[in-house]
Amino acid sequence: MCHCYLFQEVINHFAQVRELAKKMLQENHYSSKEIKTQKEFLDRGCRSFATRMNRRRDIILTSLKFHKSAGEVREVLAL
Repeated sequence: MCHCYLFQEVINHFAQVRELAKKMLQENHYSSKEIKTQKEFLDRGCRSFATRMNRRRDIILTSLKFHKSAGEVREVLAL
């Protein structure tokens, strides 16, 4: 299974919980203060997770480019 799918699934779960919290806040839930605090914490966690996943993707792409270039150089030097 592709890790990209799993990462997207996590982001989707974040979005679902966030939407539920937003709805509860709009309806003036009796624990609105706590829900708002938890929602803000979740938002920060989601942004941090997305940033780390973007960094990971960039590192993997850079590594692939490096290994492709290294293979091309090896072929040229073998001639």
